[in-house]
Amino acid sequence: MIGEAVVAMFALKLMFVKEIVERDSVAVIRFDGGQEGQLRTDNKEKYAKLLETARKSRTNRRPVAVTMAKPNDIVEMVSADVDTVKNVEERDAATLQVLFQGHAAVYELEKDHPDLNRIRAVLEQSSKDKSRVWLRTKVLQTAN
Repeated sequence: MIGEAVVAMFALKLMFVKEIVERDSVAVIRFDGGQEGQLRTDNKEKYAKLLETARKSRTNRRPVAVTMAKPNDIVEMVSADVDTVKNVEERDAATLQVLFQGHAAVYELEKDHPDLNRIRAVLEQSSKDKSRVWLRTKVLQTAN
């Protein structure tokens, strides 16, 4: 039996890596649109993983979801996924439930999200005309 997962949808701005400039103690990642961030080599394993994700984004032209700390320090970079919305409905007073055609998990979007109206419109349009949307999700808990 497959366990259930509670998954939150994060409406981050998804970005495409345009350029990677490696220096001695940092790699500067430039994104389409002019934004940039940097990867520090303090943690060699994390640095290598994030740099590989950036390289794949640049090569494959797939967006990444990026979390930055301080001015421009990249602390998380994860490849985005693409799917078609199957259904969007009210779960309760505080949460929307979103189901995708190609993902088995139940996704939740908190109604107090500052960009809820735009995100909901995109999700509902995907469901209506069966168009694909880019998404980044995060597993909050699992149950077997």
